[in-house]
Amino acid sequence: MAAAHVGLGRAWLNLATGWHHEPAIAAEHAAEALRHALELDPAHAVAHALLGAIQNQFERDWVAAEPSFRRALALAPEQAFVHSAYGSHLLMRERFDRAESELMLARRLDPQYVNSARPPGEPLRHRPRPLRRRPTRSSRCATSRPRAWRANSPSAVVSLASGDPEAAVAEYAQLCEHPPDSPGC
Repeated sequence: MAAAHVGLGRAWLNLATGWHHEPAIAAEHAAEALRHALELDPAHAVAHALLGAIQNQFERDWVAAEPSFRRALALAPEQAFVHSAYGSHLLMRERFDRAESELMLARRLDPQYVNSARPPGEPLRHRPRPLRRRPTRSSRCATSRPRAWRANSPSAVVSLASGDPEAAVAEYAQLCEHPPDSPGC
């Protein structure tokens, strides 16, 4: 029965991360399903790893997320998924050396696991340079031609990543005025 709740939690999490459903609502449903799974089976490593992902990515609570990931690792040190999930979230926290270690271990445990795959010799130590906000072709199109509303989505992502959430919200609002059911609205 716990496995069914883990599957439900994973499905809701995929809906949240893919923006197929309102992310905050889908993440809440995922967390609820995973917590119920852990009530049924406190030793379910994947449930701990997925809950850690939700705690970090949606609840913004690394203090709770890291123990969830560590518990998953303690329960299933041989599962590539657990190491890959922890490594991916360490990467989000910019803990590059530890992230690389976890992702490399995941690749050694299961070389075919797509989420831990990366071309050989491509280290995580190459940190991305900060984004600089400057007019791009897509943002110029969005403001110069009324039919280029699709350009607002990439421009909004750049605004958000460069620390300008107000501009991102405005660009997403403009995007959503056109086809309200378009992805990203």
